[in-house]
Amino acid sequence: MDKDYYRFYQEVGERYPEEEIVYNTLRGRLRKKFVLQHLDTWSGLLLDIGCNKGTYLTEYRGGTSFGVDISSHVLYKAKEKCKGKNFPCNLIVGDAEQLSFLKDRSFDKILCSELLEHVYNPEKVIADISRLLKPNGTLLVTVPNYTRKRPEWIGLDSLKNYNISGVKGDTYFHTAFKPHEVAEMVKKSGLRIIDYGSFEKEVRYATKIPVIFYYIFAFFNKILLRSEGFAQWNKNFLDRFSAVIYIVARYLHLDSILKRFFREGARTFVVANKH
Repeated sequence: MDKDYYRFYQEVGERYPEEEIVYNTLRGRLRKKFVLQHLDTWSGLLLDIGCNKGTYLTEYRGGTSFGVDISSHVLYKAKEKCKGKNFPCNLIVGDAEQLSFLKDRSFDKILCSELLEHVYNPEKVIADISRLLKPNGTLLVTVPNYTRKRPEWIGLDSLKNYNISGVKGDTYFHTAFKPHEVAEMVKKSGLRIIDYGSFEKEVRYATKIPVIFYYIFAFFNKILLRSEGFAQWNKNFLDRFSAVIYIVARYLHLDSILKRFFREGARTFVVANKH
């Protein structure tokens, strides 16, 4: 494993309150709702790869669960969240690209949410998932979608505020996938596609107006203020303004109409099972 990659995710796990930030945004709330709609129908032994602080593990009611994450720091926090859960919750420090420590055909359900965009070899992760699933087992993958150019190495941005240094300079690896790209990886692993596509179309329409102000304020900050605090305020402004537009659209029953203007949502998903 790349030592800088490993060090980066230890720092992120220890210092960055990712779940607290993400799940307070429109994107995060929509994503959580989407994943939980699937988990609510699942039963059996669950593996959550890249489980972070265990949000989905604590919500799973279908049986015993296992969570794997590269950061021991987030797993300590997940342990606290899992206390009092009706079904046992087991937490393991592990690299998603090196899952050989888990036995073949061990899990009824596997969740891989917001993980593939962080790894260098997503095909290997999917191949291991296929190996780990029991016959008739089910997989749910979610990852960021992209519109024009696929991202790869991106800037730290607000992570700098938490004293986190990049993997390469001030950047870290974070990519995205079109629905058909993830579906193709899953099919190559031998799994059968049940459904695939995108979601979070609400984000597409809800950010159209706020993002204009976001870029104006960002330009103003770059030229005049050069303030990390203002940059964070601007990001929060974008999140909150977008959420207000979404709420208003729902209240006025415009949500379903507005989503029709967008071919794809901001996030990709694939559901598959093992023969």
